[in-house]
Amino acid sequence: MSVSTTPFTTATAPGALPLLGHARQLAYRPMEFMRSLHTYGDLVEIRIGRTPYYVPCHPELLHHVSTNDRVYDKGGPIYDHVRQFVSGVGTCPHAEHRTQRRLIQPAFRPDRLAHYAGTMQEEIAGLTGAWHEGQVLDPFPAFHALSHRITARTVVAARADRAAAHAISRSSVVLFDELSRQILTPSFLRRLPTPGNRRYRHAVRTLRQAGQHIIADYRRAPAQDADLLELLLRAQADAGGSGGAATEDIHAEMVGMLLGGTNSAPILTWAMVCLDQYPRVRERLHAEVDTVLAGRPAHYDDLPALPYTHRFLNETMRLHPAGWMTTRTVTCPAELAGRHLPAGTALIVSPPAVQHRPDVFPAPDRFDPDRWDRQHAPAPPRGSFLPFGAGPRQCIGDTFAMVEMVLTVATIAARWELTVVPGSDISHPPFQLAHLPRRIGLRITARPRP
Repeated sequence: MSVSTTPFTTATAPGALPLLGHARQLAYRPMEFMRSLHTYGDLVEIRIGRTPYYVPCHPELLHHVSTNDRVYDKGGPIYDHVRQFVSGVGTCPHAEHRTQRRLIQPAFRPDRLAHYAGTMQEEIAGLTGAWHEGQVLDPFPAFHALSHRITARTVVAARADRAAAHAISRSSVVLFDELSRQILTPSFLRRLPTPGNRRYRHAVRTLRQAGQHIIADYRRAPAQDADLLELLLRAQADAGGSGGAATEDIHAEMVGMLLGGTNSAPILTWAMVCLDQYPRVRERLHAEVDTVLAGRPAHYDDLPALPYTHRFLNETMRLHPAGWMTTRTVTCPAELAGRHLPAGTALIVSPPAVQHRPDVFPAPDRFDPDRWDRQHAPAPPRGSFLPFGAGPRQCIGDTFAMVEMVLTVATIAARWELTVVPGSDISHPPFQLAHLPRRIGLRITARPRP
């Protein structure tokens, strides 16, 4: 299977070490490494250990791989680990995807977004209403907790067992920290009873037990609200299913939604950093929210009147994508950029490899929300900006996430000015799947806007 007649170039990235390959670059400067690959070619081979991986660095190639999941299926070391604790619609292989997506699609109908937005508004108001002048915030835990509360109320409703929901939240934070290390650690070392390995295994067990507890509670006393879990259980009942396999599917989707719903936390963390770093951008965003909101919290009906806030978040995700790397596996012989790829070949899908090409995004290091203004700038080619994936595997909660993030940023900007504490370390940390600033070194001060 070929892509097109475009004369793509292929290359091998320099700097591989014996036995390690490019593992050191990925471990210690992953974003810089990925952003550099397009300078070598459109399809670049790297090695992790002795295993070769191919990275699409051209928009057309990235779009082709992302939209052809039958050939380029979700697989490889990242998904091997994630599937230990969840194999929902976002992580399952192609053969299971259509069934699982059909199962949860009703929960993401457009007419339900206004209902979900009400929950978002309440939680955002609760977070920002508790701030006081001069308060110093650790932004990622605050936004992670916010996103988890919103997702938990959407997925399992407010009346769900809070202990189980909190257990899932705590476990997801551990997985944020430990999963990256697990992927880069050889299998024989992962079996050792080190503190990190024990934390990881405990988090996996806790996720499973808490999820099973929530489902059992629902079966005993069904919810009145049409939340995601209730919709899944109704669909199972309508299909005449109550067996273990069906329950496993529901468990996987519920835990997958609870974990996936916190992916907005890294983006919101970077958004606050960007508002501090770029004063002119901050001024324009403040002008928009002042005109629309006049100091009040943002509501769902305000979204069409907040185009600059949308563009600001797009630019934040271009420079600081939450999911900066995933892996795919070739399921049958294929041709990509003129190179033959046997079945079993491993690929890395990394948006930064494309989102920093100067021929696609002029002055790629410049933070410029106006590059997303279609009245003044042409649309970038398809495949050049995939914050939520593309094709059949595009994130089912993409609109949900954007609504949550726009409401959060606009509500904060309407009342608060957040500034990075001098001396904070906002450099990229060593390898981790969630792209964050160095969490230990980042603090932000909240002050009411005049």
